[in-house]
Amino acid sequence: MHGDTFFLAGDIMSTGTRPRILVVDDDEGICTTMADILDEMNYDVNTANNG
Repeated sequence: MHGDTFFLAGDIMSTGTRPRILVVDDDEGICTTMADILDEMNYDVNTANNG
């Protein structure tokens, strides 16, 4: 669904490792921006903008 944004949050401190998150949007710019923000929040980020 274009235009919908979902956020998933986990307790980073409980495991001592970076939680993984997948950002999916058909707009590559949104994927990149969200990936940058989430990386700064200590998430291991993967993106997908098609298929």
